[in-house]
Amino acid sequence: MELKFKSIEKFISEQKVQEYAEVSGDFNPIHLDDNYAKKTEFKNKIVHGMLLISNINELMFRNFKDSWNKCGTLKIKFRNPLVVNSKLITKGKIKKIDKNNDGTLYTCEVMCNDEDDNILINGIASVLVQE
Repeated sequence: MELKFKSIEKFISEQKVQEYAEVSGDFNPIHLDDNYAKKTEFKNKIVHGMLLISNINELMFRNFKDSWNKCGTLKIKFRNPLVVNSKLITKGKIKKIDKNNDGTLYTCEVMCNDEDDNILINGIASVLVQE
């Protein structure tokens, strides 16, 4: 069984990265300073990893509502960075459904990709939907 979620596509602008830095307190120059970023292995400013993860959270909440907030777990790996001012595509699919006395446990494959389909983050999200 494999049920795909509707993907979420967003453009992650310099302004969004700046706003995230202000909210999170993460002012690492790799995210904000062009001159600094040019001297790194990435050669460009990159988006905060937690900002990428927040899009997986949004995807799961859209599909499982409060069950995700109450009983959701996420295990991910960072694969590649997203350059600032790039498109982010967040997608997922249900890989397994298990019913038990507590409800229904959904195990999902989740990932974030860039517009060239490079995997930025991938992993497993699980959520128990109580009935």
